Amino acid sequence: MGKQEKKQYVFRGSEVGQCPRLLSYKLLGRELETVSGSEQARLNKGTEQEDAAIAYLGMATAGGKVVDQQREVRWGFGNVLVVGHIDGIVEYPKHGEAVEGVSGRHLLEIKSMGKDRFELFKAEGLAGFPLYDAQVRAYWEALKQEGEVLDGVTVVAKLWGEEEYVLWFGYGEGGGVDGRGDNGGSEYSGVAVAKRLLSVVNAAKRNEVVADMAPDEFGCRKCSGRYLCFPQWIPRTTSEDEAVELVQQHLRMADAEKAMKKKKDEVRKKLEQLLKKENTENLEVVGAGSVSMYERSTTKTVDAPWEVLRQVDELLAPYRQTTVTKTLRVTAAKLTKEEVGEDDDE
Repeated sequence: MGKQEKKQYVFRGSEVGQCPRLLSYKLLGRELETVSGSEQARLNKGTEQEDAAIAYLGMATAGGKVVDQQREVRWGFGNVLVVGHIDGIVEYPKHGEAVEGVSGRHLLEIKSMGKDRFELFKAEGLAGFPLYDAQVRAYWEALKQEGEVLDGVTVVAKLWGEEEYVLWFGYGEGGGVDGRGDNGGSEYSGVAVAKRLLSVVNAAKRNEVVADMAPDEFGCRKCSGRYLCFPQWIPRTTSEDEAVELVQQHLRMADAEKAMKKKKDEVRKKLEQLLKKENTENLEVVGAGSVSMYERSTTKTVDAPWEVLRQVDELLAPYRQTTVTKTLRVTAAKLTKEEVGEDDDE
């Protein structure tokens, strides 16, 4: 018998900063909420803005050149492998740099974000975004493991849909937003990221979910694992709910009302035919009531000049009364083909 291969646990670079419990759910194959269509469209558009950010970077840094765009990098330790694609590596000019203290080769990360998060980035840089912070650190460690010795990290933050940018430089001397300040350090180190991932892997080996929770800046309410952590948030769909019974009752009454209307229309048509046959507009039936034939006329304005209509509208405005009507619409649930006994094939 050959030697049994050790199982390898693979994480995407964009995942390493996620909540440890969410990472546990993913490794254990738990069912998570899917990304909405609008959210996926937003993510897709985010990748379209990279070229504009790179063009801005070259202009703002007097010729910073970006190479190795979307290069795959791998960081392995123990039975863990982190795989991702970097936005690129910036090669800064050796002489006459526009940004003081920035030179050499930098790992490049590009992020597009909304107004509130953009303002947060301007104030705190990468330190205000733990999810991105861990991702950048993982790429840094991957490049170092591959023998790529870099001089720092450059992050280009872009205001979503606008031509407004902020540059952040870190992991080297100086650091900080726009090259100022001393917050070039990171909350994470390679050791911290590795410990986080190893704790998740060790729990998965025991078929357990880690106890640690560390929500990112989006919070638990937007996490794809929110219903696993907080089952009380699951929308109520139980058939025992009183509302379900009331809906079913309403639908039964609506069906009965529809059937009665159909029968009523049939009777009305027979009465109309009877009146025509008797050649009369009114018919008295002793002990039963009466039936009358009448015509309804409607009047509408046709081909009136716009100026006339506007003047009439202004004259009638003081006499108009607006009534708001609220309607409760109850719709029967649609059954699947399986539930109604149909085959999927046409």
